[in-house]
Amino acid sequence: MRRSALIGRAYAGVWLLFLAYPVSSLFRPGIAPELRWSGVLGIALFAALYVWLTGAHWAGARVGIWHYAGLAAMTLLAGAGTLVLATNGLALFIFAAVSATSVLPPWQGAAASAVLAGAVLAMGARFGPLLGSTAFFAAETLLIGISLIGIRRMAETIRELQAARQEIARLAVADERLRFARDLHDLLGHSLSVITLKSELAGRLLPAAPERAAAEVADIERVAREALREVREAVSGYRQAQFWREVDAARQVLSTAGIACTYNSEVAAELPPELQSVLGWAVREAATNVLRHSGARHCAIRIGTGAGWATLEVTDDGRGAESPDTGNGLRGLSERALACGGRLEAGPGGEGGYRLAVSVPLP
Repeated sequence: MRRSALIGRAYAGVWLLFLAYPVSSLFRPGIAPELRWSGVLGIALFAALYVWLTGAHWAGARVGIWHYAGLAAMTLLAGAGTLVLATNGLALFIFAAVSATSVLPPWQGAAASAVLAGAVLAMGARFGPLLGSTAFFAAETLLIGISLIGIRRMAETIRELQAARQEIARLAVADERLRFARDLHDLLGHSLSVITLKSELAGRLLPAAPERAAAEVADIERVAREALREVREAVSGYRQAQFWREVDAARQVLSTAGIACTYNSEVAAELPPELQSVLGWAVREAATNVLRHSGARHCAIRIGTGAGWATLEVTDDGRGAESPDTGNGLRGLSERALACGGRLEAGPGGEGGYRLAVSVPLP
């Protein structure tokens, strides 16, 4: 904002070159020295007020009593300059109109321009035969003042667009951070749960069945490498969960944990990739929750389509939700569903246990 004020005042200062003509008129023959130098000081004060008031808008200042006082002082100085310089001083009213429309609200600025144009006509009436010049300065005072209102509004619009662009950039960064945090939670939560389960299983098998324990350790290595690959893909923004692949992985890991898993598909056609991704994340999150929290012996995964929707439902016969709070995984899953116009339902099942359902609209 400070930079904008400096630019605005510098732009306004360029137009002060047009005050050179009134200043030069003060040095024509017949003007007393004390009046001449008083006029120079008056125009200098007038120019300072002009730069201050026109820069107030660019600085984002609110209109206060001092701004009105400054405009009144500019008007009085313009009138005094016209009494001394005749028509050469009428140009000062144009600067006063520009200052008024720069700092005042639009309707007040337009009214001030009209009043100043009337003052030009009133002052010019003293000069009789120079009515043509008076009318010219009055028209310029009114038109330039009003046109500046449009320029000011355009500048405000540009400022708002710049602020909106910055906000869009900030939201994009925040959205990307959220996406990465969500993907990382879903990826590592599932993979680390599988690694923990297989590590415990390998530890129990080691004394009695070292060969099976070795196989589980090898599988732990495979899961860890797969998790590392998925994290790298998530960082690169390429990670898309594939529904059928996630179903197979869920059934395998649940079976390893001793949880029977049944799968029933009523999907007649291949789902679009973006819907597969959302439903794939849902299967991964549901399997992770069943594995870590449910204590279930059986889990059922069902997917069907109808009435323009694809619905995935995962139920188990475990202990149900231990807390009504929504964890990070379900919160992230809800955000994924909402992003494509879908919805998430999660809570106690009809016959005990837990139910998670995600519905997404078909294209």
